Amino acid sequence: MSALYGLVHSDGRPVVEAELAAMDVALSALGPDGAGGWTDGVAGLGHRLMRFTPEDRFERQPLAGGGGTLMLVATGRVDNREALCGTLGVPPVDRGNIPDSALLIRAFEAWGEDCPRRVTGGFAFAVWNSRAQRLFAARSAFGAPPFFYHQGSHGLAFATRPKGLFALPMVSRAIDEAHLADYMVSMPGDPGHCFWRDVRALGAGQALAFDAGGLRVWDHWRLDAIEERPGHSPDTDVEELAALLDQVIADHRRADRRVGVMMSGGLDSTAVAAVAARQLKPEGGVLPTFTEVPQAGWHGSAVDADRYSDEGPYARAMALHHDNLQINLIRGEGFYFDGIADFFEAAESPFRNASNRTWYEGCIRAAAAVDARVLLTGLGGNVTVSCNGEGLLHELVSRGDIAGAVRTARLQVSKGYRHSTLRALAGAALPLLPGPIHGAIDRLRIGWPVVTGSRPWEHYSPIGRDLAAATRLAERTRAKGRSYYQLMAGPMRERRLAALRQPDGPGADVAAALRQMYGVDTRHPLCDRRLVEFCMALPEAAFAPEGEPRGLIRKAMAGHVPREILINRKRGAQGSGWLGRLHTNRATIEAELARFAQSPLIRHAVDIDRLQRLARELPPPESEAGEVKLTYRAVFESGLMTGRFLRWVESGE
Repeated sequence: MSALYGLVHSDGRPVVEAELAAMDVALSALGPDGAGGWTDGVAGLGHRLMRFTPEDRFERQPLAGGGGTLMLVATGRVDNREALCGTLGVPPVDRGNIPDSALLIRAFEAWGEDCPRRVTGGFAFAVWNSRAQRLFAARSAFGAPPFFYHQGSHGLAFATRPKGLFALPMVSRAIDEAHLADYMVSMPGDPGHCFWRDVRALGAGQALAFDAGGLRVWDHWRLDAIEERPGHSPDTDVEELAALLDQVIADHRRADRRVGVMMSGGLDSTAVAAVAARQLKPEGGVLPTFTEVPQAGWHGSAVDADRYSDEGPYARAMALHHDNLQINLIRGEGFYFDGIADFFEAAESPFRNASNRTWYEGCIRAAAAVDARVLLTGLGGNVTVSCNGEGLLHELVSRGDIAGAVRTARLQVSKGYRHSTLRALAGAALPLLPGPIHGAIDRLRIGWPVVTGSRPWEHYSPIGRDLAAATRLAERTRAKGRSYYQLMAGPMRERRLAALRQPDGPGADVAAALRQMYGVDTRHPLCDRRLVEFCMALPEAAFAPEGEPRGLIRKAMAGHVPREILINRKRGAQGSGWLGRLHTNRATIEAELARFAQSPLIRHAVDIDRLQRLARELPPPESEAGEVKLTYRAVFESGLMTGRFLRWVESGE
């Protein structure tokens, strides 16, 4: 992963080297292994290299093509290299020394602006066509590095990070208040918007073109275009999934240094580790894994009943199952405000789920310490390979197949996956009720407060009323059809699609930041486009064969993952001990809240009075479950992180 940037002037002025130089300096930390720039009249491109794959040794960008009419800058990774090389006529003898950028420009020469659909991987690139006087840029559907741009009277500027655009005098660092409000209430932001008013973000699976006719942005790949495939069988599904997992994880392991796995005790990341360990074994390779465990003295008495707090026993079980695993247990030491200004400088966004920062960054640091510069994760697996088929009962009930729903519910009860047939059927019917009624029952069921009133977001968000009013939050909520009353709303397929889009926003910013800070590239093979397309084309029933939720991945991983992981129905409680850390760092929190109160921007955006009251009423450390968790993680910690980010925006500290 590297950094790219560029300028296209629409007023006829030539791009001068000083403009590109300013962008290059701003992005230098993202590319310590090489740099290059190019200008030709109204266009200029630049590139900063950070090597992660063997082929990166041959990168020389910007890269010319098309007989001198094309110039490309790219960042990221092409995964279907072998297939592309064959299609594009690259001789086998040359395939080991052709960089990904060369494959991208050959793909553009062959297929033009249709090429992103034919390339699989995590990439972003831009091509200037001097003959057409047209800039084209695209991001891959999944795993793409960020791509930001600014359009003004001068033309178009773009960069991997906003800081590359802020190096130009016409781009301000003012906050986009509507996006900030949406972020604080967990509402999907407006397409293309980010935290900065003068900056737009190209979405994953999107392309843009800029020429004399102006700017156009479109989707080159769409999740909702995937159609359910007919004629599958359970045995075939398992075989195809196992083969595809093997191919995808092998592709994601391509690296010039060691590869590791961020491994929880869950089925998704242990499946990734199991496949990677098996692939490494013939080479005598050792796979380092990094697992979060609670701080010393934590006994796990405060987590919700359906969760467990210590991933360590599952990591040790994996080590007994695969003797080439190197287990590293990571304790989230310190407080999430430690070194936070350095994180903001790299990410230019907050860290969502603040308590997770200590252990997550701790895993990245530990990987860097053992020279594991690529870290695979299990992110996204719960909506792809290990989807639990939960929507099957709802699907049967909603189409009136009550007999089928009863049979399925009874089968799941007999296998211990449901408490009772009646409760299973009632849960499947809940989404058919009006939103407020569904939401009230859902919240009462898990012990959370029923949301009422004209500002329902106030129950779980730290947003200030001034920001909510200034951004017309209530009006925009209605326009988007957003419901704050239901914890989970809509058909299961739509919820899965929404979950798959999440790593594209703040998740991509965090990944880019940690690459800059530690030189470690996180990759999410279970969000690979090939796996997504395979899984989203399967019917809901395929994920629960014989009534067994997550049965598809369990069958595919049988013999590869320990039985205690295969049969485990609980989820890990990330960041256990977070409430105790709030007590330990109470003085830091109170001092920070006092600083917040001195800032007009933070007072406008954040409900500081509520945060101060919650700080005074901090519950005892053993109270981490239920409504306390909702209030203090979703409101208090989110408010602290957002306020601290806004303070960095104001002061740089």
